[in-house]
Amino acid sequence: MLTIGTRGLSVRPFHLLPLALPLLAAPAGADGVTVVLHGSHVERVSAGSTQIDAVDLAAGHSLGAVEFQSNGAHAIGAADGRNLGTYFARNQGVGPNWNVDLLGWSDSNGSGYDFFLFEVGGNDVVRVAPRFPDGSFGQEVTLEGWTSTGYKPASGPNSGQTAHGLAFKSRQLKDASGQFLADGTPLVALRLRSTTVDGAAFLMHRPDPGAGFDGDGSVAVRGALRAGQLVELTYQGPWASETDLNPNPFLDYRLNVTFVDPAGTPTVVPGFFEADDAGGDAGTVWRVRFRPAERGTWQAHASFREGPGVAVSLDPDAGVPGMLDGVLTSFSVDDFDPSAPGFLRYGMLRYVDGHYPRFERGPHFVKAGTNSPENLLAYRGFDGVAKHSLGGGVLHDYSPHVVDWREGDPYFVGHDHAVDSKGIIGALNYLSGQGINAVHAMLMNLGGDSQDVHPFLSLDDTDFAKTHYDTSRLAQWQAVFEHAARHGIALQLTLAETESENEQWLDGGQLGLQRKLFFRELVARFASHPAILWTLSEENDYPVPTLRDFADRLRALDPYDHPVGFHNHPQDFSDFNQVLGEQRFSAASLQFDPDLASDQVEFLRAASLAAGHPWAVGAVEHTPYSEGVTDKNHDEMRKRILYDVLFSGGHVEWYAGWHDLPLGGDLSLEDFRTREEMWEDTRHALDVLYGLPFWRMSPDDDLLSGESSAHGGGEVLASTDEAYAIYLPSASGSPVLDLSAATGAFQLSWFDPREGEFVGAKVSVAGGGMLALGSPPHSPGEDWVVIVERPDTLTADVSSISVSSGGEQVLTFAAGTAAAGRPYLLMGSMSGTSPGFFIGGLPVPLNFDRYTRWTIDAANGRILVDTAGFVPVGGVARMRVVLARGNFAGLVGTTLHHAVVLRNPTDFASNAVGLTLVQ
Repeated sequence: MLTIGTRGLSVRPFHLLPLALPLLAAPAGADGVTVVLHGSHVERVSAGSTQIDAVDLAAGHSLGAVEFQSNGAHAIGAADGRNLGTYFARNQGVGPNWNVDLLGWSDSNGSGYDFFLFEVGGNDVVRVAPRFPDGSFGQEVTLEGWTSTGYKPASGPNSGQTAHGLAFKSRQLKDASGQFLADGTPLVALRLRSTTVDGAAFLMHRPDPGAGFDGDGSVAVRGALRAGQLVELTYQGPWASETDLNPNPFLDYRLNVTFVDPAGTPTVVPGFFEADDAGGDAGTVWRVRFRPAERGTWQAHASFREGPGVAVSLDPDAGVPGMLDGVLTSFSVDDFDPSAPGFLRYGMLRYVDGHYPRFERGPHFVKAGTNSPENLLAYRGFDGVAKHSLGGGVLHDYSPHVVDWREGDPYFVGHDHAVDSKGIIGALNYLSGQGINAVHAMLMNLGGDSQDVHPFLSLDDTDFAKTHYDTSRLAQWQAVFEHAARHGIALQLTLAETESENEQWLDGGQLGLQRKLFFRELVARFASHPAILWTLSEENDYPVPTLRDFADRLRALDPYDHPVGFHNHPQDFSDFNQVLGEQRFSAASLQFDPDLASDQVEFLRAASLAAGHPWAVGAVEHTPYSEGVTDKNHDEMRKRILYDVLFSGGHVEWYAGWHDLPLGGDLSLEDFRTREEMWEDTRHALDVLYGLPFWRMSPDDDLLSGESSAHGGGEVLASTDEAYAIYLPSASGSPVLDLSAATGAFQLSWFDPREGEFVGAKVSVAGGGMLALGSPPHSPGEDWVVIVERPDTLTADVSSISVSSGGEQVLTFAAGTAAAGRPYLLMGSMSGTSPGFFIGGLPVPLNFDRYTRWTIDAANGRILVDTAGFVPVGGVARMRVVLARGNFAGLVGTTLHHAVVLRNPTDFASNAVGLTLVQ
């Protein structure tokens, strides 16, 4: 290695051994193409005296033929790249004509070969014409001389057929007058025509010399630089290629960055190799993603280690220091932005000893999402996406949701299918607009049902494939995941399927080198998402000790301690029962019989609570697998599952069954509008829950009697002496609620779950005995929700905050369902005298003191958050008082008063609540 200067600028050697295939000979007497492959990746090409290693091979970019011609031509989806395993997928329609963007190319190779084409078959005629910088084309020339590579694709419609190669030079091409091109002629594109080639791979001799030089060791910080939002540190480190073997950049390098918060607390975050950060497969970019939890100045200390297998070691001193080791940088972030979209205003979702997680700086969370399609990420707009010949379902394009994409949303185009990001991004926009707040995605399903989602360079069942990752596809996944966060969508990320071949795909089903690397890459790239549930396996078959090993490894890597759970076989709780109380597991994902949903959710809630570590219990997939949610059964699903699960204290996801297109099912769902009625019903149910202190409520069906027995009878979610939510699948009975443990005044209201609205006026009722709920405002044979709650109040979760450490107070304004849609305003002041206002005859001083000025200047900002708005449909609004560490030191011992005024009419206001500052 030649080293120049003190920062380790170096020319890196090219590592090509061991080889998956031998160098393949060309036909005698011909300058045919010979190739060296790593798996299905071209690592070296030779033709005549020309020999080009991977570092100097570049893919063009397939362009739609519309730009160049309109006579029926179209782009071949896989017309460029080095991974032959993803190519040769047959296109439908007229014979292929396609265009390859050369990204500004001129011959620097003299008489050597410049371009290489691969296809299956090898007997097809291809005509090629150059395009020049002025937009004109040269004359076409005919290409011939295909040579067998010996490689046979393992998947797709052409699986098992032999790939052939063809080489040609720029000096073999012609200008518009028919003259051969001179050396150094600049080109911008090639147009290739064939009536029989049905898929191809295209490579060119890289036009930019100097590839292979290390970076300069610099680091750049980018992001919004606000607490709760993503910060990326990009390091210019050692040059590497995705397909390198020795060293393997994923396995034999390890970037960890220790972030130190303003108080001196460290957090170690794993980093990753990002190639050139532009969709290429080689480069000097190394990156770490981090989501800071508070404002102030942060320090970032890089640890960069080199050595065989160092990436899977948890020993901080493993290997030897590399060129980025010890790099130190700092950056400052401002406080949370209360106007930030989605989850970005709240920070990380934490599972903190409760059945409902809570955001660091925001509300508790009820997950209500879609469980289908499980191969959500089998998207044709991602690079390198292909389906194994044994896989079911479809490769998605979500074309019905292209109309839901918005200007400014993430935009990229996949290299292999000429599909852009609009479909999948539009689908997230649609789901978020429907109130759906979670999606399920498998991250590795090779050997499973559809066999089309994985993070690797190829779907080959080889050690090489399982230890090399597709950086451009994973960058596209990240763009989709971050967009989900911006739209309030959590991720249930599943790491294995129940099929034996999938479960054993990595390390034969054990926690070995391949799986340790798999976990590290996923955590490094995606754990910065604010709301993740790691699901170890769908319909788990791993032995419990193996599950423990998996969970411990994830928790050791994940700096945010996202919850870990797993999924059961229907009605089988044996694995759950063995791990109750273990801190390594925080969630359960149920496959269930619809008629047993509430019983199973309540059982696991109670069992986990009794074991000392309460779980978030999600009902995510119901039997029979063939049915699921359709476009016709939402009424039944609402009555049998939705409210049964939510009013049993659980979380819910909707499974789409096993249906062909156009309806689509778990492997083929393309249009989420086919289940729109279910999304609407789910949104209405969330509106009810978010209008209640649901995180303090527990299932207590024994409080209800006399109701109709339809669909198993009613469900009750209750916080004794505070609030009661009752679901009646049929309101035709004579339901009675036991309020003997709660005395005093309550209010009763009826909610129509079909229309998503409260109907009629609130009725004042009294506790202390048995309360007959009466009849609904109309349609007594239908399902209804009854809410029994205390009259409007302003309450707080804490009464004091330490000035030395800072903190926050969450205020709950229960204005009642009759106030839905009306504007509210939180007001605040320190103790004092008039001027002020009255709340229920109580004078509340409002002086223009220091605190009042702060709250006015920072309205909906740094101190008071969500303090002005409109009361939600459930009648409950929530606000936060956020006090930064040390800012209020001079007010120790002072009580800060808050009160909510409900305007229009302006004479209605809530009671005052205090917050005392302590040392």
